[in-house]
This record gives sequence, C-alpha cells and structure tokens, in this order.
Amino acid sequence: MCSSDLYELGIRYNQPYRKSARIVGDTMGKYHPHGDSSIYDALVVMSQDFKKGLPLVDGHGNFGSIEGDGAAAMRYTEARLQKVTQEAILADLDKDVVDFVSNFDETEKEPCVLPARIPNLLVNGTEGIAVGMATSMPPHNLGEVIDGVKAYMKNPDITVRELMQYIPGPDFPTGGLITNRDELLSIYESGTGKIKIRGRIETEAAKGGRLRLVISEIPYTMIGANISKFLMDIVALIDSKKTSDIVDISNQSSKEGIRIVLELKDKISSESISGSAGGDAAEFANIPSGAASSAVSEALEALMVLGYSQGETAPILGKLDPSLSTQELIKETLRLMTAKNMR
Repeated sequence: MCSSDLYELGIRYNQPYRKSARIVGDTMGKYHPHGDSSIYDALVVMSQDFKKGLPLVDGHGNFGSIEGDGAAAMRYTEARLQKVTQEAILADLDKDVVDFVSNFDETEKEPCVLPARIPNLLVNGTEGIAVGMATSMPPHNLGEVIDGVKAYMKNPDITVRELMQYIPGPDFPTGGLITNRDELLSIYESGTGKIKIRGRIETEAAKGGRLRLVISEIPYTMIGANISKFLMDIVALIDSKKTSDIVDISNQSSKEGIRIVLELKDKISSESISGSAGGDAAEFANIPSGAASSAVSEALEALMVLGYSQGETAPILGKLDPSLSTQELIKETLRLMTAKNMR
C-alpha cells in the first residue's frame, strides 16, 4: 500500500521528496496496523534498482547497497513516486476502474488491486511465503513483457512456447547468464524448477603482462552478504594453497556497477591439471594434442579456477587457434560461451 499512499499524499515524481517516516506513518495509520518496520522495508526494496528491474519508488538518501548495507533510518531518508509508477500503475486510481473496500477500522477506503497497465508481478518478480505455500518468481524485461501481453491479447490461446518468442526468459537486475536455458520451457510450463545463473567475466591486460579477470555481472542470489562470502571463499582458496593461479582479488564495485577483479600470476602452469588428471593435460581436457600449446593449457586452468568445467570449455578451446595468447584464448572462449548461452 506504500505506492497507493504516496499517490494519495500527492508525492508525485515531479513533486519534492517527503520524509519516509511520514509515508510509513500514514500507511500504518490507514492501511497496515502491523508495525512500521515491514512498511519501511517494503518502501526500501521498491527503490533499490539492484533488487527491482523497474524500481517503483524514487528514494533520496541512503537506501542500502548491493553488498548488503542496510538503509538509513526512516527519519533520515526521503521518497517519492517514480514516473512509471504514477503513469503505468496508479494513473487511473481515481477513475473508479477498480473496486474499493473498507480498511481495517472502516474509516478509509482502499483499492482491492491497483489499476496497473503493466503486469508488475512479472516485471519485478516476487518472493513470499504464507500458510502452507510459497512462491519465488523471477523478474523479466519490461519491453519483452509488454510484447508478450500484446501477443496474449491478440491470441488468448497462445502456447507457452509461442509466448517465449516474446519473453525468452528472466531478466535479472544484476545481469548474469542463464546456463540452463534449455530447461526454461519446462519451468514455465510447470511453474516449478531452478534457474541457474552464472556471472559475466571479462578479461583485461594488467601490468607486467599479467592477465586480469573482471566479474562485471553477478548472479541475482549473490546480492547482499553473499558477495563478501564469495570474496572470502576465494581468499580461503588462496590461503589454503588450493589454487596458486590467483595472486590477488579485490572488490572495486561502485555506483557504476559491479567490478570484482582477480589478478592472475604471470604464467599459469598446466602442471596442476596434469597432476589432477594423472596424465597428459591435452588428454585430460579432450583437446587434440597438436592444439595443446602452453597457452591453451593455461587458459583451460584459468577457466577451471573460475568454476567453468572442462566439459564446457575444452571443446571450445580445442577449436581455437593454438597460436593465440592465453588472454586471447580466454577472451574468445568466454565470448563463445556467452553467445551460446544467449541463444
């Protein structure tokens, strides 16, 4: 009810911000007499662009971060409606197009549903749990959802497979690559399943001829404390000598976006691959022996350190020009894998 209350209070996108405490208090007094913390939490989430692909509230002040930092107290922050919320979700609220019911003490009227012009549930997704049931719906791209709605309006008997021509899959605010795209049809048809997401990795040249791997997009489930956990897990691998290929890891993320940097050592040896396989590195990786240059082996090990299996990287590496440098091989392999996942 936060967005409805913002609309009722006249806190529009083109009006000055108002204190969050005022919005929370008004919502609690009129519509939600169950404490202020849950109301403010909902207001905060609706303003976070790393949790919502289409934020519904324009927050001013400290509304938390992707790394799990909490929002400031409601007495310090301010908010107002986003333009899309006002025009696509609340615009017709005063035109008697939805039913209204009495509030908890029958002193006010509240809408049963909002007169939304777009299916916000599909665009922003939702997570919730109730008595004997739970749901977890992923977010989707706004433009694709609108195209899907138009197709459904033209053909109410459209199949899920046909609808996926317009909405090919989820679109997470944090980016990432869906690795099990071939299972999406079954997931959409049945309403159950797991969507597997992998971060996006890019390569950069560092000083001294070293290779630098940059994570620019992360899985949606990593937001919050899981980013710190990921960094600590990598540090633990380095400290325990389970990997000697990463010499440093740093989190250079900012308001511009995610940037987790892994610095690799000068020469990534292939001995560890040979040792773990108990034989020749080329045979282990299913790469033709003629193509098993040191650069190919180094690229293979670097990709395995990052969590890519030999089964998905080796066939691609085996088709590339072995005269390419390690950096070029990794970059091309990641590009081809990304293209494959996008299909």
